[in-house]
Parts: sequence; structure tokens; C-alpha cells
Amino acid sequence: MADSQNPIDATPAMPESTIFHLSPKAVYSPDLVPVSFPTVNIRLNGGYFDIEMAVPGFTRDEVDVVVEHDRVVVSGRKEPDAATRPEIYRRLGHIVDSFERSFELDGLADEDGIMMRMVQGILYLRIPQP
Repeated sequence: MADSQNPIDATPAMPESTIFHLSPKAVYSPDLVPVSFPTVNIRLNGGYFDIEMAVPGFTRDEVDVVVEHDRVVVSGRKEPDAATRPEIYRRLGHIVDSFERSFELDGLADEDGIMMRMVQGILYLRIPQP
């Protein structure tokens, strides 16, 4: 967890993250970091939790944000374009067809006040605290 003495929280993100209980003692280890797409930045900004999620190649219409059972679920789906997409990837560094990522709210957010916008492949979620 970021604080005045440690401004950067390098806690590994899990595919389903409890964004409000990040461990301040987390140590980076390749064995501890699961594959989790899309990558996110999460920060506390005044009375809000701000999430920035990298979703390059997706449009606003291809991304859904749903709140269910005290959890924010972000998913995206696009139909593959066989004309422009190679059949075999040598390396895959970002999402191509679909993704789903969820965040536990743990009762620490106003579910009805969640705001979303997309700018140049970055999805911005603003989640107000109650």
C-alpha cells in the first residue's frame, strides 16, 4: 500500500483483486505474479478509488462494467478479424479477443456512483467511497 514513506505500491495484482486490502509488505517475485490482463493502476484519490486499466485495441462499446454482489466486473470482447490477425503469435503482450477482471469492493465503495470513461486505450474507473 502506498504511503508517504513508500509512494509506490508494487503489490502483485491477482485476476480478482481486493483493491482495498493491498499488502504493504508484498515483495515482487515472478513466482508470485500470476498472469493478469489487463494490467491496472489503482490509487486512492481523495474520496475515490481510481482504476486505470490498459485495454489497447478495444472501443467503449466492446467493454462492459457491471457491479454484482459487492464486486466490479470489467469485461471486454471483440470478434477476431481473420483478415488482419496472424494465426500464430510468437509473443502475446496484450489482450487480443476478450478479457474479464473483477475487483472486490468489500462494502467500501458507493456502487451506484461508479463512473467510467475510455481515452486512447485506457479505461478509467472512478469508484466513490461511501
